[in-house]
Amino acid sequence: MKAWLGWLGEKHILLQYWMKKNKSFIIVALCLLLWVFAYLAPSIFIAIKPGQAGVIYKLFDGGIASTKQYHEGLHVIFPWDDLFVYDVRYQQATQTIDVLSADGLKYDVEMTVRFKLHPDTIGLLHKNVGPQYLDKLLFPVLASRARNEIAKYRAEDVYTTHRQTIEKALRDWLKEPASLAVDENAYLDVVDVHIRSIALPPAIAHAIEAKLVQQQEMLEYAYRIEKEGKEKERKEIEAEGVKQYNTIIKDSLNADLIKWLGVKATFELARSNNAKIVIINSAKGEYPLVFGEERLPAETNRPK
Repeated sequence: MKAWLGWLGEKHILLQYWMKKNKSFIIVALCLLLWVFAYLAPSIFIAIKPGQAGVIYKLFDGGIASTKQYHEGLHVIFPWDDLFVYDVRYQQATQTIDVLSADGLKYDVEMTVRFKLHPDTIGLLHKNVGPQYLDKLLFPVLASRARNEIAKYRAEDVYTTHRQTIEKALRDWLKEPASLAVDENAYLDVVDVHIRSIALPPAIAHAIEAKLVQQQEMLEYAYRIEKEGKEKERKEIEAEGVKQYNTIIKDSLNADLIKWLGVKATFELARSNNAKIVIINSAKGEYPLVFGEERLPAETNRPK
């Protein structure tokens, strides 16, 4: 034991001597190691943020690990390996497509597609398609199908009434798993497709807009005519009702009833609290005369 401790003490003394002698070299070496570590740290410590997933490429262990996915959090890898990060949240991309209508008119359509990657297939996606999957996979398929659908309609129909029909047809077709599959693998799901704008030649666009304005004016004129016709029917019905009312009243009136109504009206007027003078005319068939001059007792206002 003493021999072992003596040997350690001797080595410790030699190490101290060597460190003092090579102090400058040791400082430079430590600084170099720290610089190398700082330089390689971004390649060693990889942070995957929320909504992302990663696939690793191992230089000395078979390349792409297509069956293994790296999820959110901090991951440590060898500096000679690469970790590719993909966004697996809902995304949208816009593409301008040149199309040809059924009437032979060429124009541009701007379309937006919403989609989401499959997290469990990003390894195969990176191996078979790559990070440029929009240009290599999604956009070519979308453009081809959009041209086929839009070619069924005239440019005017696409511009005015059939936009939603085309969107639905594209959406239903792109939602089929086989539509975007590569080697029988579906790498993404299409959620929705929208036509953002249609860039027709200016002359054609102005002609269509002018036609739409004229159609709206015709609808307005038709509405006015219908409204006037309804008003005419209303007035005719009203006139017929007034006519029937007058006929009924005429058939029910006689001289005694008219005289009684006149006396009743005069009696009610005379009983009111308003100031008046009532003159009774003794002539047959004549009604009292009422003048609003001054307030009289109720007895004076009563008919004699």
